[in-house]
Amino acid sequence: MEGFTRVKESAPLAPVAVSFAFPGPADYPNGIIGGLGTVWGPVLGAVVMTPLGEFLRSYLGGVRQGLNFFIYGVTLIVVVIVLPGGIISALRAIRQRVRAAVSPAPAKEGA
Repeated sequence: MEGFTRVKESAPLAPVAVSFAFPGPADYPNGIIGGLGTVWGPVLGAVVMTPLGEFLRSYLGGVRQGLNFFIYGVTLIVVVIVLPGGIISALRAIRQRVRAAVSPAPAKEGA
């Protein structure tokens, strides 16, 4: 949650004070993966990439130093090349294809 909230425990008797801040560089891959320019793109990117990063760190972090970062980076590059608009654009295209297949074709006049 770096970038969205900063927890400050500087007050001696106050439990916690939370302040909102702008997203930091660690949050940018989520927007790129999910789809920039949308509200749900970064949310979807975070839902996909955060568990992937944690999985890679826990299972591959001890195998070879930096291997988890390498695979995470390759995943980011592949998604940017294959889905330049992010996951949201792919989901929109699929939704349009499904709607076009489900909706009946317009009737031809005069036939």
